[in-house]
Formats: sequence, C-alpha cells, structure tokens
Amino acid sequence: MEWYSQTCHRQATSLKNSRQRVTLSYGESNRFPYSIGRSLAENPKQTTFNPFFIHGASGVGKTHLVNAIGLALKERFPKRRVLYVTAHQFMVQFTESRRMNTFNSFINFYQTIDTLIIDDIQELSGQEKTQEAFFHVFNHLKMNGKQIILTSDRAPATMPSVRLKTVSLRTNPFLNTSRK
Repeated sequence: MEWYSQTCHRQATSLKNSRQRVTLSYGESNRFPYSIGRSLAENPKQTTFNPFFIHGASGVGKTHLVNAIGLALKERFPKRRVLYVTAHQFMVQFTESRRMNTFNSFINFYQTIDTLIIDDIQELSGQEKTQEAFFHVFNHLKMNGKQIILTSDRAPATMPSVRLKTVSLRTNPFLNTSRK
C-alpha cells in the first residue's frame, strides 16, 4: 500500500492531508476499489473504469481512498490537473457562477481538469440545474478521455433524483465498500 501512504505535495487541488501519512484499513470489503484506485493512480489514461464510482456506508474510507488516488496522481504526474471537490462545493461554485454571470468560466475551468474527483455525489439529488451543469462537464471530460471519480453513500439505484443513469455508469461495476 505504498502508493497510498506516500507523502505528497499539495498543488492547488483541494486534496487533503498532503504532507501527512494516511493508513487505509485494507480488507475484503475494499479490496476491489483499492486495486482499481491503485491502477488509476499508476495509469491515469486507462479507460476501463471511467467513471470510477464507489459507494458505501458513511465512514468506510471512500473519501480517504479517492484523496489518496488524487495525491498519488499529483506525485507521479505533477503536470496533471487533478481536482477534488465535494458535491456541495460544486453546487456552491455553480450557484455563484450563475449569480455572478460567470457560468461559462465555471464550465471552462472544469473542462480543463484531467482527473475530476467529486465526493458525495448523492448531494446533487433534487438539484436539477446543478446536475445539468455536472453532466455537461462530465460528458466533455469523458469524451476527451479524462478520468472521473465519484463517491456516494448510496447506490445509484437508490438515488432516482440524481440522473446517474444518463452518466453511462452501467458499463462499470458499482463498487461497494460497505463493512460486512
């Protein structure tokens, strides 16, 4: 688990604990997401798991895992634009861009990201305009071979008001990191 625990340097990515070692509890319930995360950190241009969607109960380490993926990417590929945001931060930025009439700049910024990590995507539930902006960004990144990583505390099937079915997640397994 060396790739997960390495000390990384923060580079305006909103990634957390950039100079602190983090330990992941590795077990049966997270073996598959961990392996995929490691693969993404080593080869960010692979498309097998794009988007990479992880769901599981609160507190099982989804945020730590995606943060570690982002930090490892920044360490191995320093020129790569990696952005970690929560869905709440995305909503606030979207709302502010609409209020300040800077929506095009908002979209343009997100379209320049090489790896977009959005934590707690279930928070977009019921936010139709924000979802529209997210899917616009999502489709652009996906069509241009950029990596998208999403986490949720709920399975996509239990979030009918988040239009994840349009995201084309059906081609990738939904990875559950729930405790057994």
